Amino acid sequence: MDNVPVLVVDSLVDVVFFVDILLNFHMTFVGSAGEVVSEPRIIRMNYLKGWFIIRMNYLKGWFIIRMNYLKGWFIIA
Repeated sequence: MDNVPVLVVDSLVDVVFFVDILLNFHMTFVGSAGEVVSEPRIIRMNYLKGWFIIRMNYLKGWFIIRMNYLKGWFIIA
């Protein structure tokens, strides 16, 4: 039960990160010619080809670390 505060904070961070990912699928961006791109299909494709891959790799690594922590493989002093 000592890990409950850590797990609560960790879960809150995960929720905020997930909401951020969802919001990025709908946020406009400035194109290469300086124009504001607001077409949903182009926004989604731009995010999928850019930061989405980086963020998914981060989440994958963090998920592995968290599962190992929950199994007791890590000792946190």
